[in-house]
Amino acid sequence: MPRNDVERRCYAEFIRLRPHISDGAAAEVAALPEQQRGELGGYRLLCVHGSDRRIDKPAGFMRSEAELRGIAERIDADILLCAHTHTPFAASVNGRLILNVGSVGRPQDSPGPCYCLLRLGDALEYGFRKLRDHAE
Repeated sequence: MPRNDVERRCYAEFIRLRPHISDGAAAEVAALPEQQRGELGGYRLLCVHGSDRRIDKPAGFMRSEAELRGIAERIDADILLCAHTHTPFAASVNGRLILNVGSVGRPQDSPGPCYCLLRLGDALEYGFRKLRDHAE
C-alpha cells in the first residue's frame, strides 16, 4: 500500500490506467528483469528502475553524497542508468556516472517530456532534452 502522497498519486494513476493495459502487456512488464547489464562503446552499463538494490529506492537527487558514493562503489559498471523519480539527474562519483534519464510520460521536475541523450565513444557525452510544449 502507498506510504506517502507521491505513492498515493502513483497508485491512483495505476488504478485509473490498469483497465487499459492488456493482461499480456502486464505479464510482459512483470517478467522483465530488475537489472540489465550490457556494454556499449567500451563502457559497462547497468540499467535499473530505482537503484542497484531496489526498484523503488531511487539513485539520484534524493540520495546523499555518501549514499551516491556507496552506489558507485557497488555497481561494477561505468554508468548506472536509472529512473523511478521521473526527474533528470547526473553525478560523476569516483569515476562512475549515475544518470537518471528523466521521464517522457510523467516528468516531475517541469512540464513537458524529458529524456537523456547519451553518446558513448572516445569520450562520454550526455545531455538532457526537455520538450517544453509537447503539443507542438
